[in-house]
Amino acid sequence: MTGPPASILVYSMGEILGDGVWKLPLLAGLRAAAPQARLVWAAAHAQGTVYAGPLTRLAGPLLDGIVTGPGAGADPRDLLRLAPPFGGQRFDLVIDTQARLGPALVARRAARARFVSAAAGFALSSARPDAPWPAAGRDQVAALFGLGLGLPGPITPAPLPL
Repeated sequence: MTGPPASILVYSMGEILGDGVWKLPLLAGLRAAAPQARLVWAAAHAQGTVYAGPLTRLAGPLLDGIVTGPGAGADPRDLLRLAPPFGGQRFDLVIDTQARLGPALVARRAARARFVSAAAGFALSSARPDAPWPAAGRDQVAALFGLGLGLPGPITPAPLPL
């Protein structure tokens, strides 16, 4: 991939309210770093993400779409499905925020150019971190966003557009 990505998929297992709240400034930072990109959030679990529920008003201005449910990697059968994941959408950059191998294999199929995931020790990833991998979830997500965009370090959290 040369230049900034035109489309980005952030793939998670789904958020409860607390996780969704602490990820918002990082999502705003990703939006600020790639303002022209089509930014889509995908949640593997059937219950989806709080970004399509209680946090819609805060996340809505940052996202261009949300994908949940079947074909998003929560079901082991998603690995065997011939249909492409995420409704057939493809993205220049796919950032997998969870580190489970099966769902990462599903998400990787949606990447046109770059895929970033800590699954299997970054074995599937287009890029690997130079620095030691952080222990805290918030720092891991910030590092994944930075790694996906080819930044020298983690993404900088940004204020929410209120």
